[in-house]
Amino acid sequence: MGIQINGQTDTISAIDGSFTLQGNVLIPATTDLGSSGIATFNNVKISGYFRDANNNVGSGTSVLISTGIGVSWIPIATAALQGVQGTQGVQGVQGTQGLQGTQGLQGTQGLQGTQGLQGTQGLQGTQGLQGTQGLQGTQGLQGIQGAQGFNGVQGTQGLQGTQGLQGTQGVQGTQGVQGLTGSQGTFGTQGITGSGTQGTTGSQGTTGTQGIQGITGTQGVQGTQWVEVTPAVTEWSFTGGRTSDAYTLNPSDIPSTARYVLADVFATATSSDHQNFVLGRNTLTNQQNWVNSRGNQPSTNFGTLTRQAITLTYNGETDGYSPFYGVWYSSQHIPTSGRTIYFNNFGNSGSNGWIYVLVKAYSL
Repeated sequence: MGIQINGQTDTISAIDGSFTLQGNVLIPATTDLGSSGIATFNNVKISGYFRDANNNVGSGTSVLISTGIGVSWIPIATAALQGVQGTQGVQGVQGTQGLQGTQGLQGTQGLQGTQGLQGTQGLQGTQGLQGTQGLQGTQGLQGIQGAQGFNGVQGTQGLQGTQGLQGTQGVQGTQGVQGLTGSQGTFGTQGITGSGTQGTTGSQGTTGTQGIQGITGTQGVQGTQWVEVTPAVTEWSFTGGRTSDAYTLNPSDIPSTARYVLADVFATATSSDHQNFVLGRNTLTNQQNWVNSRGNQPSTNFGTLTRQAITLTYNGETDGYSPFYGVWYSSQHIPTSGRTIYFNNFGNSGSNGWIYVLVKAYSL
């Protein structure tokens, strides 16, 4: 191959081993130069390309680095490894602090002015005498305890004792003239304290005698106590008028000592028939329980109704209306003899129907 050294063109075959070229070396672009040993070049100009140990040609952003067994083209970003950080330099010696400047002298304080004299305080007036404490009134005798009733009359309040007179207030001393500010003046002498005697307190009036306690009112009657049961139904039919039909109520756990049941009652009839359903504890008789004309006094038309029973009105006829779908009477307190109840429908005008009783509780 032709290689120019110092302007002269020489032909060198492949280099194997170490060699040194002195001077300016120019290798043409069309010439391949290979070396497998140690080569030393001074001022080498390569107008072609430079192959690495892998026979690769580097790109425009590649650099040639040693791999330990040769050289290799690698991207410059990969090759830009940071070197080892250098040792930190020794810190310099701190400079000497400058001296503090001298503080200026404090100015002289002005003199305090002389304080004026305190005016003399006036004498304290004489206090009035304390009045004598009145005697305690005698305690009235305790009234006899009796039955609760009207409240006894309130005893008369004893008279209030007379209040003793207040002692005269001493005259206030004249205020001294305010002196000039300066030294603390001497305090005036303390005035003499008055020594008037306290006025006498009037006697306590006598307490009136305690009134007699009224009679205690009569204890009210105990209200009805209900015992709940599992709700149960009893029903029966009627044909025309019935006088005193007996029925046994459900449930069976109503005791023989029961005096009332709490029940909802339903009734229905086959026609518009005004009648009163009576449910009671004892055998019933036909007693009129309606008035003959609107607005009549009841007692002039009623029979003997002093019986342990309830009366339920079923409207119809001249009333002008009647329950087509039946009617409920809720939460009725029905007198019974244990589980036995008696039924009457005096006033029935020939209708038939049913009575339905739903028992929910009983009382003794």
